[in-house]
Amino acid sequence: MGHFDQLRQASRENFHRIWEAVKQGRALTPEEKRFADAMQAHPEYHNAWEFSDVVGPVPYEVEGVNPYLHITAHVMIENQLEAD
Repeated sequence: MGHFDQLRQASRENFHRIWEAVKQGRALTPEEKRFADAMQAHPEYHNAWEFSDVVGPVPYEVEGVNPYLHITAHVMIENQLEAD
């Protein structure tokens, strides 16, 4: 597994960890909460979060959109708006 693949897998596992914490009602950091809120706001990606810890070639697109990139963009924009 190359460096980029390792980074992508770590990101997928982080999404999965946040998703599992939401389902179990565990406390989240403010940054995790921001990701969780964006993840929950997109039911079309919920299946992606369920299986995001799976190693290997999991589809990275849902209806032509990379859900991980989409949610990350949401959080980045929210952070920028909050910072003014």
